[in-house]
Parts: sequence; structure tokens; C-alpha cells
Amino acid sequence: YDTQARVVVETVDQAESDRETAHSVNAVAPGVIADITAQHDLPLVHLSTDYVFKGEASGPYRPNDPTDPINVYGRTKRDGEIAVLGANPRSAILRTSWVYDASGKNFMTTMLRLGETRDRLTVVSDQVGRPTFARDLARATLRAAKGLIDKDSKAAGIFHVTNSGPAISWADFARAIFERAEKFGAPRVNVVDIPSRDYPTPAARPAYSVLDLEPFETAFDTPLPDWSESLDHALSQYFARQSG
Repeated sequence: YDTQARVVVETVDQAESDRETAHSVNAVAPGVIADITAQHDLPLVHLSTDYVFKGEASGPYRPNDPTDPINVYGRTKRDGEIAVLGANPRSAILRTSWVYDASGKNFMTTMLRLGETRDRLTVVSDQVGRPTFARDLARATLRAAKGLIDKDSKAAGIFHVTNSGPAISWADFARAIFERAEKFGAPRVNVVDIPSRDYPTPAARPAYSVLDLEPFETAFDTPLPDWSESLDHALSQYFARQSG
């Protein structure tokens, strides 16, 4: 039972069957917002996705690498990027991936919930990237916004923001979650690797979506935390909520 696609990126699959809504939300609306902010001389930070890339790179994608999305969601997000940059030059686009938090519906919380009743889960192992703790993404967004407000010439453009650290698969991420959760009293869960073909989805997913973080870290003088460190913080928050 692979929950990755079903839980984390439901909108990706929905975009395949509702292209009009996907285009309106991901492409048209950001362009309208960018146009309005430009009219009032306001900066804009826009969040985008690793799904703008095809997923066949041999190393981390840099912000200026050519985009070649393989699903509707990625194409509409790319179109949104183009619309934003075309309408408001005081914009920073932050591409991110695998966002999770200590609450709500996301990969980490779903894994932990399923682990309460199952001692074995299958998770895809041939999609590789880096997780992003929502807290770290929020802090990076604020840092980019400050740069734009201060009219820093390096603050505008496209940047990549995820947690740092080694690239991992969804299965690796699941194992890390369960291993670290044991110290909070969570049961042990065995994660079994499966290929993506064993869990077909309406939308294709990039096999490789590791993003190069150096341009953001340099432009904003802001090191991005290692995903392992951030996962510990997220788990601490999650179990504090559970006990509270």
C-alpha cells in the first residue's frame, strides 16, 4: 500500500482530469496577483514545484535549467512561473518539494497514522528528492520577502528551497520517520521498497527531483537545514501535539 501519491500530491492527479481548474489556479491566478502587485509597486514571493522538471537529470537541478514537466500539474505551475516573472520583476519564485509538517494531511503524519495499525508498509523507492519541513520553507519565504522589500538586486528570480542533506527516496524517508518515531514510543514498522510501476497513478511523477540550493543560500545568506535535523523537530512537534 503506497500512500505517497494518494496523500501528498492528490492535486497532481486531479489536475490530469480537471485541466481547466489546474490552469486557472496554477497559471492564471498567479499572473493576476503578480500584475496587481506590480501596479502597486509591491514585491511578490511565489511558491512553485520540482514538478516543472522531467526528472531525468544526473545531478541537482539548477534554477536556470530548462523545464520539461511530464504532467499537467507541472506544466501549469511552470506557466504560473512565466506569468509571475512577466508581470512583476520584483518577484522571487521558490521551487520546493515534498513539503510536510507536524499537523494536517501530509506524508509524515500519514505514515505515523498508518503505523499505528500496520507493521508493514510498501512505499515507492525509485522517486528521489529531498523533503521540506514547512517551517523551514516559511522561514525561507520570509527571508526572500525581506530581500525584495529591501530592493536587493539578488533577491528577484527563481530559486530552489528544500531541506539540505543527501537525496533520498520516499521509502527512505518513510524508514527515517519510523526509526526516529520509536524514541517517542511509536511502534516499529517495516518499510518495503516497491517501484512506481507497482502503484500506477493518473499523473506521471519525476524519478529525480533533487534541487540545487546553492543559489538561494548564497543570494540570501541563509543556509537551509538538513532534512534529518528538521525531521527530528517535526516529530517532536507531532508527538507533543499527540500527548497534549
